[in-house]
Amino acid sequence: MIPMDAQPIPIILIDMAGFSRLKTMPEQRAILLRLDTLLVQVLKTFTGRVDPRRAFAWQSTGDGYYITLEGYATPEAMRFAVDLERALAADNTRFPNAPLR
Repeated sequence: MIPMDAQPIPIILIDMAGFSRLKTMPEQRAILLRLDTLLVQVLKTFTGRVDPRRAFAWQSTGDGYYITLEGYATPEAMRFAVDLERALAADNTRFPNAPLR
């Protein structure tokens, strides 16, 4: 049973659409590196922390991540998700032939 005073922990799930269609390991690595770099940038901006990897539990799923935003309220997690969507859209304008989706 969940205690009555338990606080929800927001979890952000990121999954790359079409990742399995990438043919080569260098293509896959390049896409994952872009995503990883983008996530670190957005998390740094969102939290003001220098190293978000130490601040949050996050796990690779192979073609994406899940990140627990423990200590953040749901509205803050939603703001992070919106910031991430905007960053993805901006990144995709720079790489129109290889969008992150």
